[in-house]
Amino acid sequence: MAFILDDIALSPIKGLLWIAKELEQAAERARGDERERLTRELRGLYMQLETGRIEEAEFEQREGELLDALDALEGTPTADTEARVDDADQDIDEHIDEESDEEEDR
Repeated sequence: MAFILDDIALSPIKGLLWIAKELEQAAERARGDERERLTRELRGLYMQLETGRIEEAEFEQREGELLDALDALEGTPTADTEARVDDADQDIDEHIDEESDEEEDR
């Protein structure tokens, strides 16, 4: 009987804890989605620079904005962001090399 009373008395607290956990998970999913969007946008920006679609000055401004947004999202500066930028650079270089090879084959 005491356990039933304890469960009844604690149910509002358990409910609030469940809601808090659900909100935390939803926020984490949203941060992950935003992180992916910013990373895709950064890769696209590098691609535009490499293909000459944008000037260096515009690239630097937009890159800074994207990196700042990623840093703010992560809550930790530069080390992870630099690694992602390096990965994006490598992906772009590989893509450009593939395009060059395809053009040579034509």
